[in-house]
Amino acid sequence: MIYFDNAATSWPKPAGVAAAVAGFITDGGGNPGRSGHRKAIEAGRVVYS
Repeated sequence: MIYFDNAATSWPKPAGVAAAVAGFITDGGGNPGRSGHRKAIEAGRVVYS
């Protein structure tokens, strides 16, 4: 059996991960592909880039 969910269980995370999460928390965020408002579009650009 191969377990592919490494992101949920790997530790420690790279410093860039903490910075990205902190930025999302402090700047607010949207769900990509869920709506046409500015935050959702910005989130989509991040995910799909």
